[in-house]
Amino acid sequence: MLEPIDGYCVQQLKECDKKCLVSVTKEGLELSEDEEKKKMKESEVKLQNLCKLMKEILDKKVEKVTISNRLVSSSCCIVTSTYGRIANMEHIMKAQALRDNSTMGYMMATKHLEINLDHPIVETLWQKSEADKNGKVVKDLGLGSKLSRSLLISHVRLPRPTPTA
Repeated sequence: MLEPIDGYCVQQLKECDKKCLVSVTKEGLELSEDEEKKKMKESEVKLQNLCKLMKEILDKKVEKVTISNRLVSSSCCIVTSTYGRIANMEHIMKAQALRDNSTMGYMMATKHLEINLDHPIVETLWQKSEADKNGKVVKDLGLGSKLSRSLLISHVRLPRPTPTA
């Protein structure tokens, strides 16, 4: 998207020339073939405990942690819920001259963390979480910095940038 108005249009425009428009920054993106879907199902079972542990550690910073089918080289990314606002829309809403700060809370997108099951960092986190069931090792590995990195890459403003620098 090149223009600020694109964010508004894509939210309302669902189809163009009989082709369905889908935002890649939202959850529920389906790119997988049958073979990949089978691998995803197996991996979801394998990494289910890691996702739960990461959600507990990150607590209110993310709504949920899931396995990604869109990542190739990154370890994780931030996506918004299906009906949530994309990061660019958040920037536009925050930049409004007459905005009402009391309504900004519900306008903020709920963030979902997607992890890449093929990435070495995620594999290491999984191994550490399996070895240490209480999750202390995983907490010490700095999930907060991974989340901050994902937020920056996804063009979401950090709530408090100083502690993460």
